[in-house]
Formats: sequence, C-alpha cells, structure tokens
Amino acid sequence: MTQHTENSSYREKLVEHLFVAELLKFAWLHHDCSLEVAKPEVDNSGYDLILEAKGVVRHIQLKTSIVGGKTAVQKIHTKLAEKPSGCVVWIYIDEGTLSLGPFKYFGAEAGKPLPSLADRKVAKHTKGNKDGVKAERPNVRVIPKGIFTPIESIENLYGRLFSKEYSATGALHIPNMTSPDMNKRRHTFTLEGGEQLTSIGAAFFVSYSYYLHVDPTHRPWESIKTKTTRVSTINRFSQYHLAWLECVGQMSDTKLSKNTLGLDGGKVKAMARAILEVRQPPNARSSLDNASYEPN
Repeated sequence: MTQHTENSSYREKLVEHLFVAELLKFAWLHHDCSLEVAKPEVDNSGYDLILEAKGVVRHIQLKTSIVGGKTAVQKIHTKLAEKPSGCVVWIYIDEGTLSLGPFKYFGAEAGKPLPSLADRKVAKHTKGNKDGVKAERPNVRVIPKGIFTPIESIENLYGRLFSKEYSATGALHIPNMTSPDMNKRRHTFTLEGGEQLTSIGAAFFVSYSYYLHVDPTHRPWESIKTKTTRVSTINRFSQYHLAWLECVGQMSDTKLSKNTLGLDGGKVKAMARAILEVRQPPNARSSLDNASYEPN
C-alpha cells in the first residue's frame, strides 16, 4: 500500500488546497484579485468548491488521479447539473512532487450549466447486498474519461472556468501578459506543446533556459512582469523543451526579434543552439547546427 492510498483523505485535502492556491496565484499575477473561494457546509450536492470570478460562479467537483493512472471513469452527482455553472475538474498530480497538471474538464462554457446527464449510465454501489447485488445509485452518473476535455495548464483552466472569451482552441486572452501591440505580433506555435510555448513566448523561454543551462549572468527574462507565471509553465512542461528549442531553430530572425526582451532574433537562435549543445548528445543535434551567430 502506497502513501497515496493509505492517506487518500489527506492527499485529497492537500490537492484541494494546492489547486485553490494555484488559481489564486494566477489571479494575483494577472492583476485580477477578484477570485473568491467558498466551501459547502454540507457535502450532499456533488461539489467541493464554490469559486467566483469575472461575474461567473462555479460549483466545482474535484477528482484526482496520479499521472499515468488507469482510472477510466468518474462518478458525478446529478445535483451538480442544477447549479448555474457546475463542472468537474479532474486533476492529475505527480506522484513524487505533487505538482498539479495536466487537467481534464467536464462542463460547459462560463455562465452555462453542466451538459445533460440524462443519458449517462447510472452508477452502482461498489459493494453488493447480502445477495451480492450491487444496487443502483439513482442520483449518480458515470462519466467516461473520453468525455472530459484535456487542459494542459492552470492558465487555460482558469480561462475555461471564468472567461466567456475562452476560445475552442484552448487559448486564453490575458490582457496583462503583454501590450496590445505585442498580442497582435505574437507567433502561434502548432507543434505538440505549442499552446504553452505561445503563452510563454519563444524568446522568454530561450532566455530563461540559457540562464539555467549556460550563463547564470544572463537575465533579460527577469524584466518581464509575468516572469513567475511563465517560469512555472516552463517547469511544468519540461518534456517539450528540446522540441521547443528545435522549433526556435526553424523560425526566422525577423519573427524572433519581435520580443519584449530586446533580444535580436539571431542571438536567440544562437542561444538555443548553445542550450542544445549542453542538453543533447552530439549525434542528436540537428537544425540549429547550421546557425553561425554566437551570442555576445
């Protein structure tokens, strides 16, 4: 028996607090300290939290799983569908570090109720009666994993919960991340993990990575007001870092020069090459080997 099963109630409460803290931190960093948090006194209506922001009230049922876990369904109380904006957030956690994400979401857009549960399978008790029959639970429905919408980051989950401008592609418009002019110029990445790289910014990612792996005196990334949120996203999606660096190598110098750090596009690509030389074995290097520009 692992700690996660032996102390499941402890873990459940811990994850709830971590989740609320991440949402509050995101609101703080984006100058929108309007998020309100409440809990029901009685747990009989299928939700764990009541959150309100941007005029949207969310009754949220939380579910948790270990990253890589085999859980295929979740059970949801029908009373959740009676709330004006009820939803379910399925949180995946790292078994070793308890870092949160990715997430799965079941619900409608901000301000609209939960999708109908009428046609969903009725749940049954896990234990049978004296005759071995598992009775139905008429107020609980079974929702398969495939019905949930995958959401990679807390930033986009916040948008899904509270922004009526949240797009179907998963992009959240955050006015304070950059100036309006920069929002118009930002490059959109379509590779796996591209949503996160778009929100971080290629130049910021390279600058921060160069600071970590090559030159600790390189600190242009520190000039960005939202650096804490961006660094958090970088740390959560380390599995994409090498692919992102390769992608930077395919970008034009002109596009890379359109950044708020004041870095030349050629220098950004040279920095990406230097990072790859540290992080990749020689026989794995590819597109950036052709770059001749060296950072100062």
